[in-house]
Amino acid sequence: MSVYGSMVSDNTAVEGGSAVFYVSNNLTGLMTLSDSVFVRNPASRFGTSGLPGFFVLAAPGQPAVTRTTISY
Repeated sequence: MSVYGSMVSDNTAVEGGSAVFYVSNNLTGLMTLSDSVFVRNPASRFGTSGLPGFFVLAAPGQPAVTRTTISY
């Protein structure tokens, strides 16, 4: 999955992944976030540590993040 030049804001989720929910069942999936902004996307139950609004199960070291803001 790749996200380039996007703004994702003010979304909610009952579980996790209010901004992005990405699951690679065999944990080999790749994710690139570049030149984007992810803000004010709270999740109430679970998420990926250090990535507010994200739930990611992918290959080790994912997502690859460049010139991107991710915050509460």
